[in-house]
Amino acid sequence: RLSKPMDSNFRILKWIFASVFFFMIGGILLGTIFSWDFYGVQDNRALAKKPDVASLKMAQIPVQFEAYMNDHFGFRNTIIRRYNKILKRYFGRKPDTVTLGQNNWLFLSETVTDYLGYRETSKEELERWRLVLEGRYAWLAERGICYLFVLSPDKKTIYSEFLPERVSPAKGETRGEKFLGYMQENSDVPILDLRGALFEAKRHRQVYLSTDTHWNRYGHFVGYQQLILSLKRCLPELTDPMPFDPQSFDIVPVVGDLIALGGLEADAYPEVDQRFKVGSKYAFEKTEIQDDWVYELLSRYKDGGERIVQHTYNLENKLRAVFFHDSYMKAMPELLARHFGQIESLRVWAEYDILKNVAERYHPDVVIDEVQERLLYLMPEDHPEWVAARERYASKRLAGRE
Repeated sequence: RLSKPMDSNFRILKWIFASVFFFMIGGILLGTIFSWDFYGVQDNRALAKKPDVASLKMAQIPVQFEAYMNDHFGFRNTIIRRYNKILKRYFGRKPDTVTLGQNNWLFLSETVTDYLGYRETSKEELERWRLVLEGRYAWLAERGICYLFVLSPDKKTIYSEFLPERVSPAKGETRGEKFLGYMQENSDVPILDLRGALFEAKRHRQVYLSTDTHWNRYGHFVGYQQLILSLKRCLPELTDPMPFDPQSFDIVPVVGDLIALGGLEADAYPEVDQRFKVGSKYAFEKTEIQDDWVYELLSRYKDGGERIVQHTYNLENKLRAVFFHDSYMKAMPELLARHFGQIESLRVWAEYDILKNVAERYHPDVVIDEVQERLLYLMPEDHPEWVAARERYASKRLAGRE
């Protein structure tokens, strides 16, 4: 006797859940078609553009289409905001994601742990980095190609005074400091350490975003100037770096990546940054690399669509560069294009097969290899070809001493 009402209630519940599900899916589908959303974009980056299928090669279409859909599905910004609010209000958020410092400065908490010296660094890990960098350096030198490794400092390294009061005075030795010290004592690989220049620059202007893991446009420009000065040691024909001109920039509001990561309200953390003015002397036209092997490479990465590789071409110069980098220097080709005739910019690690491809296809005069400080905890892969190149390089040095 009780089963019929219960079955009836269960069927009603199923219909309710099914209706809600199809209503949500239909709403998102319509929102995607008509670009509906209740909130504006909060990402501190350019969203993926709609791919022009007619002009793309087959290997490029899936990667670019997925990137576009990830950035433009219906009510995307509303869903992200509500999701973060629910996590924060009802479930809390892991304390190791974002740390609130002084004066409303936000820090990625894993970098705070590194600042305190709590993350272990073994000699074997430092030795792996040395071997890989020396392998790349020696292998490229045999082909007449310069090599420069660039370490981009974390925000906590440059602005430790804004870490929480209990943290700032308790500094330990960081992975970056151990790495730089180890390389200075045991290797002659050219390394650009940007800390000193950024410490000096911050006396005049802010060089990092308070709500983001990255530097601001001025800090980025300081990095560019130091990069050109370092490259001139190997390529003396390079023109001098441009001076910073505030008149070539607009001031625009930004929302740092730590806002969304921490489930915070952007309105509570207002911030501005510089952006190149349209047609400014710094702006430079760039295109995507169209080679099939590049898109096959990007398909290995989950976020391959966000790793669009760039090609710049400047008839006024003859020097060529290949630039491996992460998100810290994704806008650097805009500035480097003033000094190079051709730049291939790849947001990937300089693994052997990739390095071999770019060396044989693009014939660069220099390979720039940039890594941000917190990524030193990832271990690069060595390669037998680099091992052999290191041995040949060491033999030549030993013969030269004798």
